[in-house]
Amino acid sequence: MAITTRARSRDEKRERRHEILGATAALFLETPYDRVTMAEVARRCGLAKGTLYLYFRTKEELFLALAERDLELFFAEVNGRIGHTTPPGPEPHDPVAADVLGAEALATLLVDAALRRESFTRFLSMLHLIFEQNVGAKVALAFKRFLLAHVLETGTLLDAARPSLGEGGGATLLLRTHAFLIGLTQMASPSKVVERVLRRPEMGVFVIDLRKELFESILALIHHTNPRRNS
Repeated sequence: MAITTRARSRDEKRERRHEILGATAALFLETPYDRVTMAEVARRCGLAKGTLYLYFRTKEELFLALAERDLELFFAEVNGRIGHTTPPGPEPHDPVAADVLGAEALATLLVDAALRRESFTRFLSMLHLIFEQNVGAKVALAFKRFLLAHVLETGTLLDAARPSLGEGGGATLLLRTHAFLIGLTQMASPSKVVERVLRRPEMGVFVIDLRKELFESILALIHHTNPRRNS
């Protein structure tokens, strides 16, 4: 039987929201996005459909919250791994000499964090074209503020670990990594029909190894901010 009573306390509401996100994430692993319905999410949570809409007014808003959850995990991992790098001594005159995080190590760090969860790449590939298209201004603003805070925080850590990126270079690197990840994920995830077409020998150039291409793209971005290419 569906639960129709409202969660009253803040803890009850937080727990119910957590359950909704968990059920949706599990459903998304087995069902294409366009086939996920609010009715099915409510059924899996044991909620009345109307109760679900008290937490998320649209399917896009629900999935935006899931994307936010995965983004938070991504930034937490990147921050944690940067924190384990050896802090520099007195800052040399040359910012390249002050780098304590090598270019390849940094590229590997970002790739590992991005590809840790399959859902993360799927969420990002749909974020702008789908999830952000049917949400209210209040929800959109809250999400962008969340994203801005994390980009600036992690960007500052990157600036400190690799001064050769230049002031604000860490945040720029994160935004460009985001763009590369979206594009490469879409290219590496063809439809079933296109996947069969790409098996033809002459189509090999279109077959994307996501990890390899993302690593090389990020590495090129890092070197672009550092003409001396010191890794």
